[in-house]
Amino acid sequence: MRKHKLSIGVGQTRWRTCPLANPTCAVYTPDGARKGEVYTGGAFCSSACTLFFAGDINRVCGQWAWLGVHQARSFDMSAHVEKVGLPADLKKMVIETIGEMGVDKSLFDILLEAKPNQLRNVSQTEARSLNLTTELATVEDLVAARNCRGNEALATCATKARIPPRK
Repeated sequence: MRKHKLSIGVGQTRWRTCPLANPTCAVYTPDGARKGEVYTGGAFCSSACTLFFAGDINRVCGQWAWLGVHQARSFDMSAHVEKVGLPADLKKMVIETIGEMGVDKSLFDILLEAKPNQLRNVSQTEARSLNLTTELATVEDLVAARNCRGNEALATCATKARIPPRK
């Protein structure tokens, strides 16, 4: 993902052929395509998705979407026991990888602090301070700014390129 300089945003797609009450229905257009618009409301990225999310270059998560982490666990195959945390070598590798992605290594501490069997929400402000998100923008901005120059903020570029709503 980093090699190809990809961008990522937390969002969902509202399919044009679906009623508003069921935006993700399984109705296809006659040509077999599914066309829609991206939106943030209710979207989430949690567990391994958050670490996958961290691997991209531009990362956005709007105020109506959320990122979540949970406690890291490992499984001792010889003893058939699940353990909280990770073996030291794996922990070191995960922390180094998080750092290489430009994300504050304390994300791993937050992950360990999460209660067992619960997701911990990483707030928008916290995600930004950890550099888990690269700017305060939404997935809608990311899509609208698809022709953005590399040094231009997504929200600024999206405002210039905003596509009028379909009729």
